[in-house]
Amino acid sequence: MQIEPTGSVIHVKGINIDRVSNGRIVEHWGEADTVGMLIQMGVDPFSGRAIGEPPNPR
Repeated sequence: MQIEPTGSVIHVKGINIDRVSNGRIVEHWGEADTVGMLIQMGVDPFSGRAIGEPPNPR
């Protein structure tokens, strides 16, 4: 995503749901808080720019 490394520790919340049949995982669903992760990295997830960075003139 062309995001420069910050060296900062971030925390990402997520959930995993598995369906088990006969002792085996037969389906898996997963979701992570990507918007929260990007905000912690200093990126505006809706513009793709660094938070506080001015928009590119067109």
